[in-house]
Amino acid sequence: MTQLLSAPSDIASWDWYVDVEGGEVLNSTTSLALSISRVLDRQSLMDLSEIRVSWHLHGQGPIGFRSLISLRDIQELNAEVMAERIMSSRPAGYSDTHAGQIELLGAGYLINANGERRREEQLVDVSLLVTPDCISVALGVRHDIWMWFDFSGRSHEKIYNSNKPRLSEPLKEISEVLKTETTPRRSYLFCHTRRRWYSNPGRLPERTWTRRNTCCDGDCSGPWDELIGSTAAQVSAPMSR
Repeated sequence: MTQLLSAPSDIASWDWYVDVEGGEVLNSTTSLALSISRVLDRQSLMDLSEIRVSWHLHGQGPIGFRSLISLRDIQELNAEVMAERIMSSRPAGYSDTHAGQIELLGAGYLINANGERRREEQLVDVSLLVTPDCISVALGVRHDIWMWFDFSGRSHEKIYNSNKPRLSEPLKEISEVLKTETTPRRSYLFCHTRRRWYSNPGRLPERTWTRRNTCCDGDCSGPWDELIGSTAAQVSAPMSR
């Protein structure tokens, strides 16, 4: 695997919804963000280095301004410090806005076919959508290391077997940290352009796999949960090279 390919958007994602009590929405969000980042860091999936904040108006949504905040120079990062950094980056002249979405940014490590660790930016995507009474957490993946086949249809069982547990275990741990299960979603597999579906992608005939593969829109569901171990996974983007 000389080049790690990625889809233009998530190929699978998981959602959690956390109720907020007491009005401390931002501190609750930063606390959850740090807890999630620590879970991912233990598996070397993300070394949190920055956050990107989208500024919203209550009842209207995003105003079009985003702040990129570095966390590299903070020796003792905690929820309060992160919240202070976020509020100090609020756009001037928009004092009535709030941090409506927070994206976690940082590099992670994959394991290649030779068992070697390789650094990759944004190996997983994590975002937290903030409302006055609820925090929606989304985690997504874009790379083919989580599947039995790469995006060209070639089997890479060693890569899959080396990386799958590194994702499936944190998903379970995040549910424990958030004290809620992932929201059930219908699972989709990548399908042939003729809209045939395959119940076992591990046995997918190479001759039927094309670069024009796309996600199905409802008629051909498949066991994506078998690929990375969660029934709440949803494939949502076509492949591209």
